[in-house]
Amino acid sequence: MNARTVTFEQIVQLAFPGQHEPNVVFSMTYRHAASTPHAGELGAGGTVNVKKKGTVFNVTRTVQS
Repeated sequence: MNARTVTFEQIVQLAFPGQHEPNVVFSMTYRHAASTPHAGELGAGGTVNVKKKGTVFNVTRTVQS
């Protein structure tokens, strides 16, 4: 299997490159992953094994006031 482990922080940088203010929070879901479970939520510091093709991430940026 061609799986690669990626971190929450790597995916955030792909979706929202650069530095972020301390009041910015990211949430993330994924599906079609190589790891078990194949779908779910990924939190800060977390990792997931992705497929060479087909793993989908949804990253949301929220500013806390």
